[in-house]
Amino acid sequence: MAAALSSGVAFCRRAMRIYWVCAPLRCQAHSISSQPKQVHWAQRGLLKLYEHFHDVETLFNWITALRKWNLRRKNAFYGYTQKMYGIDIAAAFYILSQKGAVCFAGKDEWIRPNKRGKFSWDFLNFREVPVEAVDASGTSINYNGLENLLCLKELRYLSLNNCPHIDDWCLSRLHVFADSLVELSLAGCPRVTERGLASLHHLSTPKDGTSNSPALCPCVLSTSLD
Repeated sequence: MAAALSSGVAFCRRAMRIYWVCAPLRCQAHSISSQPKQVHWAQRGLLKLYEHFHDVETLFNWITALRKWNLRRKNAFYGYTQKMYGIDIAAAFYILSQKGAVCFAGKDEWIRPNKRGKFSWDFLNFREVPVEAVDASGTSINYNGLENLLCLKELRYLSLNNCPHIDDWCLSRLHVFADSLVELSLAGCPRVTERGLASLHHLSTPKDGTSNSPALCPCVLSTSLD
């Protein structure tokens, strides 16, 4: 009986030793893992700045890509319209879609959209009448969009005032109007330089010796050379 009691006491002592040895280790491990990691204030500030500017940069890139896509869409080539209605109607439709204005030969009134960009479709009745004047002032016309106008063989007046996307490369395409163009206005085009104006010598020198050469407005030269 005494031996059984002594063995029981020894087992309890061993159990107690195991308990007092193991329990603090478990509690210590749990307390260490549960403590949050301390981040230096400078690191926290850098992380906040990175998250903020990363979001701003992503938004800026998205807006830039959207603007480029919209510019390409506005200056798409109206080839299907040309096949269906002819080059003059297609050119008129392109300019009116850009919120510009057109005037057909023999007509006194300009066709232009209203403040909301809506316009009358009556110009579809002028399939056999050539476009004589185009006012694309303040529109988004660019190098690609000019492709819709290059087939106008009787264009006499062209206004590209205050067009932000008209540059020297665009002016180099205007030589196709040398036989018909009488007046060309380029005032307020920030991307036009002396080199671009020099490319207009095809327009300023009439081939037949008459006075039908395009008249560049005085403000064009003064604006372009500023």
